[in-house]
Amino acid sequence: LVLAVVLVEEGRDPLWQRLLVIAPHGTIAAAIAGIQYWSASEAKVVKSRVIGEQLASMPWTFAMYWKLLFLPVHLATPHSRVPLSWDSDAKVILLSLAVWVGVTLVLWKAAPRRTIALFCLGWWYVMLLPVSNLVPLSMLVAERYMYMPIVGLCILGADIAGSLWRRRRRALIALCVGAILALLAVQTHVRNRIWYDGKSFWRDGITKWPDSPVTRIGLAASHLDTNEPMLAWKQYQKIIDPRGMAHSKNSEHTSLVNAGLTECYDRVARHYEREGQVDKALEVYETVVRQMPQRIEPRIDLAQAYQRHGRRGKAVEQLEAIRKLRGGYDGLPKALLEILSGTDADTDR
Repeated sequence: LVLAVVLVEEGRDPLWQRLLVIAPHGTIAAAIAGIQYWSASEAKVVKSRVIGEQLASMPWTFAMYWKLLFLPVHLATPHSRVPLSWDSDAKVILLSLAVWVGVTLVLWKAAPRRTIALFCLGWWYVMLLPVSNLVPLSMLVAERYMYMPIVGLCILGADIAGSLWRRRRRALIALCVGAILALLAVQTHVRNRIWYDGKSFWRDGITKWPDSPVTRIGLAASHLDTNEPMLAWKQYQKIIDPRGMAHSKNSEHTSLVNAGLTECYDRVARHYEREGQVDKALEVYETVVRQMPQRIEPRIDLAQAYQRHGRRGKAVEQLEAIRKLRGGYDGLPKALLEILSGTDADTDR
């Protein structure tokens, strides 16, 4: 609204009076933004960081959006780049800043009408500013964030193309427009196949960001949706194993992984037991206990697995851990309580 008021000169009213007309709209927008930011902070969608750390990622973010605009050939959701820091990524930040400023200047020089250029570039940056990492987000770049900003640059591109067309450079314009439409048509066809189902979507993300926990968590969730716990377990292993390709200790990743593990670990362990691979089955239970040491259910399952395979001493260790966490043995299965009294039939192996 400010861009429109400043650039459109109608009537003889001074600028401050015209800006005053949109003050209520600005007040409402600021209030909504504040409420959304507070809600996102409470939900831990955004993370508070010092202003210097936030600004470090902004040049790369804007440069990446320029790249996606002009070279939409590396499309992926999400773009799993971790936040940049001045200490370790100074060269990347400076190079990104040069690209960001350079592309902006080229478009400004190419624009036939400065008023249109100012409005369109202003629209682009104003719309991107909320997702530029000024407010820290879990995802630095996402293609869906370009839906509104790209409108301004489409207008600017049309203005530049119209100017060239009026200069009789119609063959060049027709060639460029045809190439752009062909590229976007091919990309649309390719991306439609990738969006066919969840597995195709997340596998595409893994091929482009193999070390991303987010893409592997998404693929694991898709496997759970189609009742494939073994495949889901393999993806979770790549995140929780310190040697895993996508190892992460991020609290958000851990929360999602733990939720998925809760759904699948018992089925995975039971599968190994049916296959006669007892050690692998016990390793599954032990892995989950290490991942969620404060949870009672995984320890009960592990103690029962030890009991099934005659490892009474190990089972007792888990029962003692449960007693410390819970403050007693209330609610435990009767078969497990028999281990403590020594009346169970199993013996240590």
